[in-house]
Amino acid sequence: MATEDTDSNLEQTGLSERCEICKDQAFKYKCPRCLTKSCSLQCVQKHKQEQNCNGLRDKTAFVKIKDFTDIHLLSDYRFLEDVGRKVYSATNDNAYTRSRKNAKMMRVINKHHGVQLRFLPYGSSKRRRNGTHMKQRNIMWLTEWIFPQVETKHTKKFYKDITLHSCLETFLVPGESDPVIRHKLKPYAQAGIDNLKLFMKVEDRPANSVRFYELSHDKTITENLQGKVVIEYPTIHVVLPEDAKRYRMIGEESSEDTSDSSSDSASETDSDESSSDKEVIAKTNSNT
Repeated sequence: MATEDTDSNLEQTGLSERCEICKDQAFKYKCPRCLTKSCSLQCVQKHKQEQNCNGLRDKTAFVKIKDFTDIHLLSDYRFLEDVGRKVYSATNDNAYTRSRKNAKMMRVINKHHGVQLRFLPYGSSKRRRNGTHMKQRNIMWLTEWIFPQVETKHTKKFYKDITLHSCLETFLVPGESDPVIRHKLKPYAQAGIDNLKLFMKVEDRPANSVRFYELSHDKTITENLQGKVVIEYPTIHVVLPEDAKRYRMIGEESSEDTSDSSSDSASETDSDESSSDKEVIAKTNSNT
């Protein structure tokens, strides 16, 4: 009786509603990738083997706008989430690799060149811009050059054994520099490279007590950085001679610092005198 009902149901079922593998039963499943209809696990496995189908939906397949449903929207949203996770994982892996290379470079620079190199956390803009790298113990520094009198700055890579004078020639000497950059730096070119002053900010100082190192034209980049703290890469201020007095060197004390220290010493003296007066008054009262 049941067999007769099944046969009657199959007769009523059209070919489009039958399993495309066995063609005997009504289909229950549809392959997410190729939309092949199947009725059982055996038919699903047979379909994958014969048609070499992995059964995974093509997440980037084109869908007409009239066929686009909420299911497609949810699928696209999950696809973007998966992409975001993979990008995040890849970024962390690269960050780990870079951190190991940076640690090695830091040890070499600190040990052999006497430069206290420090790195900022990943994600900071200066950290992302840093292109300093090391190849067979030969360091190529990313250097930032600030030209305050024309309100511009440029970054360029140089090997550690190049003098700062040679570095400036790549900005200011015709034939070696970009004409557009040289035109912007015209006041510096007119002043002459030998007359320019080079300064680098001293790190680890309060914001209200900024000081600078004066760098030598004839020394190499690494020689100028010896004994100094460098965060990520060196930033060099190129200053015209008439504006050099605005930059206070390390070891110089401003009038504000002097007045602050004198006021502190005066307040300490006043407190000492007041305490001694109190002691005298206390002794007098006890004797009375």
